[in-house]
Amino acid sequence: MKPYEGMTAVLYARVSTDDKGQNPKQQLEDMKAWCKAQGVDIIAQYVDEGKTGANMDRPGMLQVMGRVMLGGVGMVLAQHPDRISRNSSDAEAFRKQLKSVGTILRFTMMDIDMDTLGGRVTSSVSTALSEQWLIDHSLKVRKGLNYARTHGTKSGKAIGRPKVNVDIALVMECAERGYTYTQTARILGINRTTLRTHLVRSDLWEDYNALRQKALMTETTDSLYTKAEESGE
Repeated sequence: MKPYEGMTAVLYARVSTDDKGQNPKQQLEDMKAWCKAQGVDIIAQYVDEGKTGANMDRPGMLQVMGRVMLGGVGMVLAQHPDRISRNSSDAEAFRKQLKSVGTILRFTMMDIDMDTLGGRVTSSVSTALSEQWLIDHSLKVRKGLNYARTHGTKSGKAIGRPKVNVDIALVMECAERGYTYTQTARILGINRTTLRTHLVRSDLWEDYNALRQKALMTETTDSLYTKAEESGE
């Protein structure tokens, strides 16, 4: 007997404006094929189109939660963890909410058991990567918009080879997040040498490094507190 045979499932698909080349129909077809192969009965399907994964406040997701609360749902099925959420805390809270009513969470692209430690770690890593992508993407979008406002171009792309403009506000925000020089330069679309030159010329080199060190120290301290709490110290 197949592990999920005879179970009931609610399908959930999501695409945002940033998911180039994706569409909810493809996700639903993938999930329907998975259910057929596994012997799972589909009782409902919900879609969020053009909705971000940064939070759970979406019409389709709210419908999923409402249907699950009515009972009789064996599993909620999505194509990938980042379709549920790009925020690891929200994703874990959703999993626990499902578990409280006896519903499991599964993905067609990742064969993991969310009720095991290994499954949760795998999902958490995948969601964290998506969350980081969302942050980086947001910074890049703001960089493009700032360039467009400065140069009067719709796309924000330079014409020819203009003098490099560095958005210092974005640079310092990256520093506050503890990003490396390489990560910061990549987000701004410049090389490390250009980044360092602008920081030195703007007399912000020391401030930038101070912010980075503070962010790294905070991250280390938080990690130590977490470990202490987990060990019961």
